[in-house]
Amino acid sequence: MKKLKFLSCLMALLLASLIFTSCTEKFTVEEIRSALPKLVEASARLNKIYFGEGFDIDGTVSDVNKNGGYFYCDTEEMGLHSILDIKDETEKVFTKEYASILYMAAFEGTSSDISVEGARFIEGEKGLMQKADSDVYEIADRVFDYKSIEIIKIRKNSVIFKINSIANGKNETLEMVLVRYTTEGGESYYRLDSPTY
Repeated sequence: MKKLKFLSCLMALLLASLIFTSCTEKFTVEEIRSALPKLVEASARLNKIYFGEGFDIDGTVSDVNKNGGYFYCDTEEMGLHSILDIKDETEKVFTKEYASILYMAAFEGTSSDISVEGARFIEGEKGLMQKADSDVYEIADRVFDYKSIEIIKIRKNSVIFKINSIANGKNETLEMVLVRYTTEGGESYYRLDSPTY
């Protein structure tokens, strides 16, 4: 009986050790190179939604009210038909912490001492609507050089690294943060905790 208890305790310690080791395994440049391209590619349309032109107008539903009103979005091209759809897509690319920053201006609106800015997107009776006079930023068509990745700092489950890129014909080095999550089954998946624009 004592031997069985000892073996049970030993197995529990070994399992805990394996879990701890897998959770704290250090990042490698190869791991970043493997995870990053898919996330960067998926972030491109999210950048367009949050900072760029957003959605096209669904002309079959309503005209644009140019005085700060909202228009119905043509959601077919992106396949995102609601605020929930946009959030689900965002959290496949970015951490929930970074996503919450995006959500504030996009879905809640912002205010300061001198102005109040309505949410960029709202849900209308007939679907997703976008604010007609939202700020639109020029988003560079950025090309990343994944071979240039250099690790700056490794934390328990994240890594800060720098990567070279070309945007609008200019060479730029970005600092980015990648976070690793591990499922109960031991599978790793990744999210960005920094912008890609």
